[in-house]
Amino acid sequence: MQNRMFSRIVIFVIAICALATPAISQTNRNLKVVLNLQRLICHDTTERGEDEVYIVVGVKHYNGPTGQFRRPADMPHNNAGYWSMNDGERSNSQFGPYGIDELDVASGHKATLFVTIMEEDGGRPDDWTSRASNILAKVPEKRAQAISEALKDISNIFKLFDIKDTDDVIGSFAVNVENDNGKLKYEYIRGLGVVSQDGGTIVGNNNSVVDKAMRYEFEHDGSKYRGEFYLSLR
Repeated sequence: MQNRMFSRIVIFVIAICALATPAISQTNRNLKVVLNLQRLICHDTTERGEDEVYIVVGVKHYNGPTGQFRRPADMPHNNAGYWSMNDGERSNSQFGPYGIDELDVASGHKATLFVTIMEEDGGRPDDWTSRASNILAKVPEKRAQAISEALKDISNIFKLFDIKDTDDVIGSFAVNVENDNGKLKYEYIRGLGVVSQDGGTIVGNNNSVVDKAMRYEFEHDGSKYRGEFYLSLR
């Protein structure tokens, strides 16, 4: 009898403690947002022969730091630093899928990804990262026009006159992301070389339907490419 009474008291105390402990709100969690390239298709290269394609990514956290980097690797004029692509029906006319970057966005915070698709030729200035940081630092929060102008300014970094055969810009765009109490809000913004954009869904792996997506047609520096991108949560 005493043992049964003791058990009931223990259960009662545990229940009271559970009620007194505040639940961890799912709405205050961080979101791990991934920008993915589903496929990049080459219709026309920037010049005769193959294009050596790489991606420059700038990141601006409006509550934190900025940064920039190159994909697949920051290794200019090295096979590991670009994807060889050609037009027509060749086997390397299409590339993807590929995870471009992952952002850790806290609840109530916002960030922008600046994406510039490049073709490697003579190179780029050695101080391109500091120049890009200066541009990103001046961008006001989520203003589409300012972000679009920043994309053009980033592209102009690679057109400095001290390089005889500068790297070509295929196209650019940006994505605003926001963690609204655990819910992802996003906005795609067109940049340089975009002749059309079509948002909504795209065809993913195994013919699956992928949302939070954008399809871009790029025409710039003599090239024609189509890129399909989407956001996912990890």
